[in-house]
Amino acid sequence: MNGGLWIEKTRISLLSRNSHSSNDEKLKAFQPDVVGIQMNIVTAQAGIELAKQIQDDSSFSPKVVLGGPFATSKYERLLNDTSAFAIVRGEGEQTFLE
Repeated sequence: MNGGLWIEKTRISLLSRNSHSSNDEKLKAFQPDVVGIQMNIVTAQAGIELAKQIQDDSSFSPKVVLGGPFATSKYERLLNDTSAFAIVRGEGEQTFLE
């Protein structure tokens, strides 16, 4: 409990582009309101694909927030190329609490 908000962090590891079914199962079981995807140069493409996969799933519709070094430096491109609810530039831990 933080400031009246209940926050649970769940980490989903993106091992390969073929791990989408595992990610699907975890997301559907948890049914989050918000999904944060951390992106760096190595995980950027997988993060973009995961964001699109989450947004295309009609069974629930969490807000997708992108962050990390790649999102910080490429925020304009990501805002245009994805349907992300928000891009967090810099440190995201405090931003989510605010």
